[in-house]
Amino acid sequence: MNEENKKSHSTGFFKVIGGMIVGIMIAGFFALIVGVLIMALWNWLMPAIFGLGTISFWQGFGIALLARLLFGGMGHQNGQSQKTKSKQDMGHIHRQKFNWKLDEVYEEWWAAEGAKSFEDYMKRKDCKDGKESE
Repeated sequence: MNEENKKSHSTGFFKVIGGMIVGIMIAGFFALIVGVLIMALWNWLMPAIFGLGTISFWQGFGIALLARLLFGGMGHQNGQSQKTKSKQDMGHIHRQKFNWKLDEVYEEWWAAEGAKSFEDYMKRKDCKDGKESE
């Protein structure tokens, strides 16, 4: 490796480390804000309304963490739920589009194949149950 390559690799490494440090600092800042906000709201409302005691910053932060674990994303939706919602929407559109034909198609099928298939099935089922078939 020449000097230029070494310098670009070390610069990239420091950019990644710097980005990680900045990310951790931002996450810590938001954790501080959330903990202080919950502590302040709890200490302002809960003792007056319900007669509960006051809480510390760490207890407020713990409540926020517990709420996140119990109730999920705080406004975020994961990709799976979006995919599921899209599939449900498509199913609804499909049912709306083709449901008017369903009764007609079912009647045709029952007349052509369904009644005979059902009778054959019942004869096989009666034999398996030890009953005499007709």
